[in-house]
Amino acid sequence: MEFDALKRDLEGNAALRAAAGSPEAQSLMRRLDAAALQEAARQGDTAQLRRLLAQALSTPEGQRLAQQVRDAVRRDG
Repeated sequence: MEFDALKRDLEGNAALRAAAGSPEAQSLMRRLDAAALQEAARQGDTAQLRRLLAQALSTPEGQRLAQQVRDAVRRDG
């Protein structure tokens, strides 16, 4: 995956930037186990990353944030 291109796309999308700064995103960031996330990423443990993401997205805040991201991508898509 071209991470630099993905980063540019995300930075260029005002709606995605707004979603990242939303109350939902801030709430999820407080709930995430940053150490577990970092360790899974460091080890390349995609199964654990998926579990952590699924856990976060199963919350009402996570579902609202996911909808905001879907809407932003559709508008720019």
